[in-house]
Amino acid sequence: KKMAATLVLQCSNVCGSLGSVFEDEDLRGFPRDESDPRKRISPSAERNKEPIRQVLEKHLTRRAKVLEVGSGSGQHVAHFAKHMSSMSFQPSEWSGFASPRHEEHSVFDSLQSIDAYCENLPNVKQSVPLDIAADCWDEIEELRPRPRYDCVLAINVLHISSPQVKEGLFKGACRVLNKSRGIVIIYSPFSISGDILSQGNAHFDHTLRSTGQEGWGIMDSKEVDAIAASYGFESIAVERMPANNLCLVYAKCSK
Repeated sequence: KKMAATLVLQCSNVCGSLGSVFEDEDLRGFPRDESDPRKRISPSAERNKEPIRQVLEKHLTRRAKVLEVGSGSGQHVAHFAKHMSSMSFQPSEWSGFASPRHEEHSVFDSLQSIDAYCENLPNVKQSVPLDIAADCWDEIEELRPRPRYDCVLAINVLHISSPQVKEGLFKGACRVLNKSRGIVIIYSPFSISGDILSQGNAHFDHTLRSTGQEGWGIMDSKEVDAIAASYGFESIAVERMPANNLCLVYAKCSK
């Protein structure tokens, strides 16, 4: 909370007022909700939030504690929390990209949107700035009592992230998941054994790689399996999703 407050203060000092924050950030992310300009609106999040919710419901217990990394606009976590009220959610974000069409956006802008979507949901904690590539997830691991999660959830993160983020997702999950039943769920476009699944995904992959950003591009599910295995996770499910996307589900190896 202290770090988030510092980020907000720094952004306020630079931009001068909330109005100027909105004006400066508008080219860097998804459009704002006209009725509440704190909120960003991601069209893809609106389309895929319910299919992803069904995957969570299938693989998690009723009272699961979920840490979402890269919560984006906040539309996903708000939808999940409304429809699975017995679960609890910790959203998080870091500075990043809403999509290849946008410039990098600020932590402040993301956290503000997430909290606006979730402000009346008692089972969602205040969002935190979380760099999943970091060696320690201070914003989570320094909480007392230290939370243990049943799920680390990453939606549309891996295809627009660095190699350090991809590794950091599983490395951090080892430290924060419940040791007996924790799982990692990843939603993204993927290829399967080299099959990129659709012409649209092939074009998207080309667009991602053309940005020159290190690590950007559609991963093969076997690549993710290999990273997961290096941190002691094994694949337990591959869920086919609309628009040729997948949900990959991993659990700690029982051996």
